[in-house]
Amino acid sequence: YAPERPAPGHAKPDFVGWSGLGPVAVLLEEVMGLQADMVNTRLTIDVSLLEEYGVKNYPFGGKGTLDIKVNSRAKAETEPEIELESSLDFELVVKWGEKEKSRKIRAGESIKV
Repeated sequence: YAPERPAPGHAKPDFVGWSGLGPVAVLLEEVMGLQADMVNTRLTIDVSLLEEYGVKNYPFGGKGTLDIKVNSRAKAETEPEIELESSLDFELVVKWGEKEKSRKIRAGESIKV
């Protein structure tokens, strides 16, 4: 709510607010499997869903953003296909089941992993 007037209204468009932090964090970290490690400039995606999902403008570090799309797959054993666009260099680690794969990503790169 905007503090300038007593009537309800948005203080900022598309703003979630403090109460939305928990559900958004659960969605990104637990459901989508995104685990950011900025000390080592690494993003791990633990893919457990079979459905297509993703996030745009995922904040990564102080100035970086990522667009991530994990494509659907028929079986959990199938290697995930990920479309990614990054504004900074980092290491991407993809996990699915008992398998794991890593790759260096460069700023400005738009790739399919």
